[in-house]
Amino acid sequence: MRIYPSLPLLNFLGLLLLAVQKGSADLFRSLKNKYAVHLKEVGLWDEALTNIAEMYFGISRPRQGNPLFDMMGSMFGGGGAPAKPQPKRVGASAPIAEGLD
Repeated sequence: MRIYPSLPLLNFLGLLLLAVQKGSADLFRSLKNKYAVHLKEVGLWDEALTNIAEMYFGISRPRQGNPLFDMMGSMFGGGGAPAKPQPKRVGASAPIAEGLD
């Protein structure tokens, strides 16, 4: 892969494609951390990267908590919402991209 020093986001996208091929969640996280400053400049990518992390690396979305609900749940013995079961992956096929077309 060719690296362009003046185009960091292009470099990020190329490396992201390689990370998707490898399927390593640690590689995705380190890549995202390395380019965090540049990704912050284009905040529009946050949702797309969250979807990519979930679909290709098995990284679940950050839970949007409600502090009052969490406090009441812990007081009355509830543990919050039950965990959503993860869909099983069959073979090495890529997951279906939601919301694209």
